[in-house]
Amino acid sequence: MPFDSQGNFTRLHSWEQDRIDDIDIVTDHHDAEDDNFADGFNQCFLRSGKVPMKGNLNVGGFKLVRVNEATDATDAVNLLQMQTSLQTLKTETTKTINGVLIIGDIKCSALQKDHGDWMLCNGREISREDYAPLFAAIGETFGKGNGITTFNLPDCRGVVVRGFDNGRGYDHGRTFGSYQPDQMQLHTHGLPGSQSFCAGGGRSIGVYYASDSSASENFKTSSNASGSVGDETRVKNIALNYFIKVKER
Repeated sequence: MPFDSQGNFTRLHSWEQDRIDDIDIVTDHHDAEDDNFADGFNQCFLRSGKVPMKGNLNVGGFKLVRVNEATDATDAVNLLQMQTSLQTLKTETTKTINGVLIIGDIKCSALQKDHGDWMLCNGREISREDYAPLFAAIGETFGKGNGITTFNLPDCRGVVVRGFDNGRGYDHGRTFGSYQPDQMQLHTHGLPGSQSFCAGGGRSIGVYYASDSSASENFKTSSNASGSVGDETRVKNIALNYFIKVKER
C-alpha cells in the first residue's frame, strides 16, 4: 500500500540512495515504482472527477471537509444537505398523512391535548369565523354555541361511538350526531320449578316455586355476579381521547 496510516505517500525506491549504495538501476525497480505511483493515483480524488475510484479511499483517519452540495445524481452529499433532505422528507410525509384526513374527520389517540390541526372532542364552543371550514362541514350538528358567532365540537368524553343507522333499522329514530343514553332491553327470566297463579285486584300474579331441578337455559343473570356489579352495564374498555381535525395547514 503506497499510503501509510497518516495518508502519506511512500516511494518504494530511491534512485539517489541506490547510487550511493552502488546499486544498479534495474527495470523491475522501475516497474515496481510505476505500479506504486499508479496505485496511489487510483486512490485519490481527481479534480476532473472523470476517473472513478477502484477501491476504498484510505485517508488515515482524516475527514473530507468543505464538500460542495451535490448537483448530479451520482454526486456525494454533505451533512447539511442530508439533514435538509431528511427534514423535507419528514415534512412531506406529515403533509401527505394529514392530507388523507380532511376537516371534520375524527381520530382516537393516546394524546391528551390539542395538537397541530386537531382539537379534543370535548364539546367546547369555538369561533365560526376562525374555524369556518369546519363549521361549513359540521354546522350545528353538535351544538349551535351562542347561535351567532360560535358552534360546538362533538363531545366524545365518556361515551363510545355508534355507527349512524341511516335507515338500516337497527337504531330507529336517531338523528346524526345525537347523544343516546344507556338502557337495558326488556326481557324475562325463567326459574326451575312449577308455577301457579292467583287472582287479586283484577289481575293475575305469577307465583314461582323453586325445586331442586337445574336452572333453565334462559336464566342467566345474578344480583351479585362475581364482583362485577356496579351502577352501569358496560363492556371491557380503555379510556382514550377523540380528536377532530379543525384546520388545514
